[in-house]
Amino acid sequence: MKNAKKKLECEHVVRYLREVAEFLGLQPTTMKGWRRAGMPGWAGRYDLLEVALWRIKRIKGEGVATDAQGVPTDPRARKSHYDALRSKLRYETEIGQRVDRAVYEQGLLDRSLWFCAVLRSLPGQLSPVLAGKTVTECRTVIRSHCRKIQQQAYGVRPE
Repeated sequence: MKNAKKKLECEHVVRYLREVAEFLGLQPTTMKGWRRAGMPGWAGRYDLLEVALWRIKRIKGEGVATDAQGVPTDPRARKSHYDALRSKLRYETEIGQRVDRAVYEQGLLDRSLWFCAVLRSLPGQLSPVLAGKTVTECRTVIRSHCRKIQQQAYGVRPE
């Protein structure tokens, strides 16, 4: 039984970083960087299972020292963290999930000015139509007029 356990252990233990890189399908230079980052093992003994578990934890963000905001304290990890955030922001902007602040503010200003102009014009537009109508009829006309304004503002029919 002891020999079987030793044999099993030896099957996933390698001697060189290039063997670890080959197992994971990566470049040996990547392994050197991982060693500096705390990859388990030492020259002559690298347990592939330990290395794989270590890598999974790093991907999940476990085992990486972070500050109060969750940003890694290690300079290289910090740079990678911010590079990833910048990349994510660029992508979200490209697909339309994010809008530049200046563009948003200009659009909001334009829409607000249009809405103010529409509100100012309401008494002049509606007073001749509402003259002599009952309260119920006035509400119906005003609702109808507001729906038309919404259609103009949003380009869709409100429900």
